[in-house]
Amino acid sequence: MSSIAKKMLKISELAGECGLPVSTIRHYINEGLLGKPSKSSKNMAYYDRESIPKISFVKRLQDELFLPLRIIKKLLKDTDELPFDDYNLIVEVRKRLAEHTDLLPEMASISLLEIVRHLALTEQEIEELEKLGVVTPETKNGEKYYDEVDYKIIKSLSDVRVSGFSADMGFSTDDLKVYLEKARDLVSFESRLFVERITKDQSAEEIVELIKKGLPAANELMSSLRDKLMVEILKDMEQSAKEKTI
Repeated sequence: MSSIAKKMLKISELAGECGLPVSTIRHYINEGLLGKPSKSSKNMAYYDRESIPKISFVKRLQDELFLPLRIIKKLLKDTDELPFDDYNLIVEVRKRLAEHTDLLPEMASISLLEIVRHLALTEQEIEELEKLGVVTPETKNGEKYYDEVDYKIIKSLSDVRVSGFSADMGFSTDDLKVYLEKARDLVSFESRLFVERITKDQSAEEIVELIKKGLPAANELMSSLRDKLMVEILKDMEQSAKEKTI
């Protein structure tokens, strides 16, 4: 037996360690959730034991939070520097937050037809948001439904359009894709910082209480910082325009 085989697991052994069928492990591999195996020969592939906590984490996200694999894949990519103990704490906090619908709504409830009927966006525009990953509806009985967070995004964009901002002037779907990427970087930074600084003896319930109390104020702080930066940039643009006319 090679040195690789001694340190690593065949797919059947990996499945046994995780308590899952081999077909499930293969599905995770095909979806890009696990790294490529090491091969000692053409027909013999071996997997690192570090795959075990990752597989357990993926299964937990599926079973307890009902997340689709495409979302789990993004989550793993965005937080790939965190130890899995912190992953599990995040999952536990997420579950507790789901109980507080004012902070993190869990159920999709607003249909696409209702949104198009009442807001100033077309079905095509909303579908473009979906393709970009800005909103992620659920499909029930052939109809799309959006949770409260997605609805707020769509309504806000509708309000922007009503205010006079056309897609050509700003906030096109392509613009929103850029904003989403920048926001993801910021949220990833904030989440990592928060996880690193909370004490390990804090329970998930204590962390949720902390988030409930601090999140509204933190959101207001970030909004105020954005407003201040926007005013500063507009002043600089105004000054630059004046200098060009002199």
